[in-house]
Order: sequence, then C-alpha cells, then structure tokens
Amino acid sequence: MINNRKYTNNEDSDDYIFEDEQELEEQLEEQTEAPDIEEIAVTLDEGEGAGENAEPTPPEQPEQKTQEDYAELYGEGEPPKPGKRKRIIIIAAAVALIAAALLASGIIIHKFTPSKARVDYNEYFGVEGNEAILIFNYGKSDYKVKLSDGGFYVENSFLKENFTDKFYYDERNNEVLYTTATEIYTFPIGEKSYDADGESRQTERPVAIKDNGTLYISVDFVSERCDMVWRGYENPDRLVIVDGGSEYMKTILNDEYVVRESASIKGAVMEDTSDGADTMWMLADGDANAAQGQEWFKVFSEDGRGGYVRSAHTTGAAVRYTYDSGYEKEEYPAQTRNHDILLVWHAVYDINDNGKIEELLADSKGVNTVSPTWYKAVDAEGNISSMADRDYVEYIHGLGMEIWPLISDFTSVDGDGWDEKALLCNTASRRRLIQNIMAEINDYGYDGINIDFEKVSQDAGDGYIQFIRELSISCRKAGVVLSVDNYVPKPYNMQYNRSGQGECVDYVIVMGYDEHYAGGSEAGSVASISFVNEGISETLKEVPREKLINAVPFYTRMWIEGPDEEGNVSLSSRSYGMNGGAEAADELGLTKIWDDEVKQYVAAGASDGKSYSIWLEDERSMGERMELIRSYNLAGVAAWCLGLEADYVWDIITGD
Repeated sequence: MINNRKYTNNEDSDDYIFEDEQELEEQLEEQTEAPDIEEIAVTLDEGEGAGENAEPTPPEQPEQKTQEDYAELYGEGEPPKPGKRKRIIIIAAAVALIAAALLASGIIIHKFTPSKARVDYNEYFGVEGNEAILIFNYGKSDYKVKLSDGGFYVENSFLKENFTDKFYYDERNNEVLYTTATEIYTFPIGEKSYDADGESRQTERPVAIKDNGTLYISVDFVSERCDMVWRGYENPDRLVIVDGGSEYMKTILNDEYVVRESASIKGAVMEDTSDGADTMWMLADGDANAAQGQEWFKVFSEDGRGGYVRSAHTTGAAVRYTYDSGYEKEEYPAQTRNHDILLVWHAVYDINDNGKIEELLADSKGVNTVSPTWYKAVDAEGNISSMADRDYVEYIHGLGMEIWPLISDFTSVDGDGWDEKALLCNTASRRRLIQNIMAEINDYGYDGINIDFEKVSQDAGDGYIQFIRELSISCRKAGVVLSVDNYVPKPYNMQYNRSGQGECVDYVIVMGYDEHYAGGSEAGSVASISFVNEGISETLKEVPREKLINAVPFYTRMWIEGPDEEGNVSLSSRSYGMNGGAEAADELGLTKIWDDEVKQYVAAGASDGKSYSIWLEDERSMGERMELIRSYNLAGVAAWCLGLEADYVWDIITGD
C-alpha cells in the first residue's frame, strides 16, 4: 500500500524521493492492479450488519414507489432491495476514491522519477548527414573538418588563425609549402609523398587536400609541429583540439554519477556510469566544489558537450588539469651579435656616392654596422639591380665594421612599376630573387643583408613572409645576418607579419619616424616621443627584445601652408638634416617653443603670406628619444641617414 512506501531525501541518489528506483517501480506495479469490486461489496455489506441482533438505524422515508414504477426503471423482474441499492452507491464512491488516489500517486511518481531519456547527439550538435565537426577548446567551431583516408583534416584558415601560418599554398603549382628553420617541405595536393629540400619522402595519407576550393591539412602532421592536443570522436564524427598548456578544473565523479542536459532529474542523460566512458568533465565555474553547497554543478567536456551533475555525484574535489602536448618549439639559430648594434644607412643614389663613405664616417662615433642602399628588386621575375662597390666593402671591413647592404622594392611604384604580389606569391620568382641576393652576399663577402620592402600590399602578405622565411634558411646556412625593416605597427600594415619575422630573422628594425610624411594632409613631427614609444611597445608584443632595433631620424620636415599658383591653400613640406632644419627656422625668424608632449622644440611663424612650422631634431629631442630606447633594453639603434646628423648626436646615441 502507498502508506508503506519508504520516503527519503537521499542526496546520494538521482531518485531524489524514493530510496531505490527499482523499489519504486515495483510499488507502482502493485498500486496499479485493478481492485476486486466483489470483495469491496462483501466487505461493506458485512460491516453494515455488525451482528444479527443489531438494530438498524431507520432511514429517512423516501417517496413510495409501486411495483410498476420499479418495472419501468429496471425492466421486468424483481426491483432491487433498498439495502442492495445503498451498497452499489458506496461501491461506486470507493472506486472513484481509489482511482483518484491512483492518479495522484501516479503524478507524484512521475514528478520524482528521474528521466532515462538519452541525448540525441546528432541533434545536439546540429549535425546533418556525414558531416564532421570541429570542437576547439571545448566549444563547437564554425571551421570545417574533413575525414579522408582514415584521418582528420582541418581547414588551413583555422590553423592560420589559432596555431600557425606556415602552411603556404602555392596556387600556381597546386602544392603546399611548409618552412622550418633549415628545410622547405613541398606537399603536392592529395599526394602521399612530399619533397624535403630535394629528398622525396612518403606519408601514410596526404598531408594536404582540397575540397570545394578549401585547403585542409592533416591533423596528424600539424600536431607534431604545433602546441595542441587532439582526439577524434564518433557518433557524430568530431575532431577535438585543445590548446597545449591550457588549464581546467576537472571534477571527480563517483560511481553513481549521471550527467544531464539540464539541472534537473528530468533532463536527458548525457552520460552516466553505465557508459564506462573516460570523459573528463570540467567545472564551468572554475574551482567551485561541493563544499560550496551547490546542488548542481555546470560541467563541460572536451568533446563539446555541456551539462549538469548533482553535487552528490561528485567526490567534492576539483583537480587542476593541464593539457600537455609534449610539443617543443623549434629553435631558429640566430646570427645575433654579442654587442649592441649601431647601424647607419648610407643613402646611395648614384654609384659616385660610394666614394663619400670615408668622409661621412670620419666624425662618427660608435658605429659598428653600415647599410648602403645598393640593391633594388626591379621586376616580378626576381631580378635585381646593384650599385655594389668592392673597395667600399674592403674599407668598411678595414674599420672593423660590418656591412649589411639594403635591398628595396621602391621600383614597384616607379613609372609603370611591377606587380609585387606576382613576385612574392610565385615560388619560382621568389626563389630567383633569393638566389640573386645570396649570390651577391657570397660574391662580395657581406656580413648580412637588410630587407627594406615598404610597398607590400595586403594580398601579397602571405608571399612576403614566405619570402622572409625562405631567405632566412639561406642566410642561416651561409652564416650571415638577416635584418628586416618595418613600419610602426598599425592596423593597415599587419601584412608584414612581425611575429613571423621575429621567429626566423636575426634583427627586426622598427622605423620610428615618418609619423608625418611628405604628401601627408597634416603638419607634425616625424617622430614624436609617443610615436616612438608606440613603435617599440607594439613591436615587442611580437618580436623578442634581443632582436629589436629602433631606428631614429637624422632629419626633420618643414611644413609650408599657403596659396599655390592658382590661389588655393595647400600644404607642402621640405626635408632637412638636423643642422639644416635649425638654420631654416632661424632664416625665417620662426619662434621656437618646447613642446613637452612630443618632446621637441617646435618653431612656427609666418613669412611672405605663408605659414611655416617645423619640429626640430636637436640635442634635447634626441636625448629624450635615446632615454626611452635605453629603458626598453633593445638590441640596438639604427639611424636614417648618414650625413644628415649633427656632430653632437654621436655622444647622445652612445651615451658618452
């Protein structure tokens, strides 16, 4: 009977009210057996007599009916006796009460019976057909996954965003290139072989495949070269990737655990102890534990499921779990020097400028590296022009200095120009450019090379960093320095990929000038202190400080605002060396005031109906700049350009 059931608030069971779900079901079966009406009738009849001699209580006198009345009501035969009619009414009432009790007990049982429904994971993950999904750091990703040749393949765009951008797709040759510190791997799309610097190697399955124009890379190959932990799951097919080194709080479940889709015993079952799974369920609230008195804990698993478990189903402990991929980052041996670099660029506009180097260096102090602007990339095929001079090289080496000639890309915007993307994103052209550079290095015996590509477009960015990576291998093998010039980081020049440079080149030079430049729409300093600081601090987010050199200007710019020949007000500028700028300001009678925000003297005034302004480069401004640079403990200083400096600048730079 229902009064004999055991009630409990047993929190160690998912049954909540009844001690045992099996007992509950047995009781339910007993309770729902149909009652015997005859038994009830007899019992009630016997209770009514209470003995042969008992005096019955006189009932109220009903209206008398004739035999014909009964015949009309009940048909032919004897009418029921009054006592029998009473028993029928009582039986009906009893049956109604029992039915109501059964209904009520059924509602209670339903309310407190745990759901045994299981989660449909195809529906849960929104999977259609044979689709495979990617779970990244415990959440479903929008990136696609492919199953091919018994292996998982992930979109290259996912890898580029989260792990590595080293898989470079050569569309013309339909192959993927992967560059290490010493080798270039070439993977033909869909093939089970690849080339490693001329050596053919075999793989169990293709490293790279394409589907509907999307490039996919084998996770087997990737995981050996990236800090990740991965695992495959079925029903539905899912590739799980977790960042190596990431930490989570793992809850320890007991032998009776049930993980449900919602925080209720009515929630569908995601997993329970009968599944025999080895799932690690992590606490969504970090280090929350059972001692905090929560009834339900929100948990999630690495394969993309999120659910709830009752605190009674945990051991009350949470353990910090760290994903260890065993990944060891590849080392890129650097040709860095054991002294601070003081590099000066020598602007060589004509072959005859080479003869001026002795005079230009005569009064210098502390310079240990010279970079003449000798080379230019001249077309999209990888050819270069040169103004190199052997006597110049011999002279620099004779002074105990190093020479890192500069190669630029400025001819791409001269005249009809040439397509920089066609050069950098074509493997054959890119390799020809590298071969030509290395031929010059070997022929002249340079100590390094300085890459000054300032015209790289957004769509040429992937080809540019591939060029730098491939060139770094050649320079590393030759034992020469690879230095690369960069703008102050801005959203519009992220294609230069400073993090990629910082990994494989020897020195990254940030050009801490041209804040306001020729042709610009606003007058101002070429290198305010905040601009210099931004260049250093932002570049250090991607480049190690032992590789970072900050470049300072030996020049300034005079800004002229006034009517042009047609009477329209326009802004123009002229550049001056450090001494020349001060002299021009004096000649115009401009008033000089120290601007503490930019850390420079600003000279301004009017003459001949025009307004003039110049942010001077002098002893004080250079001192402020060098103090900032030293505070960052960088690898050195560079300067543009030799011959524009004032004599006193060397003592300021060297700190003497």
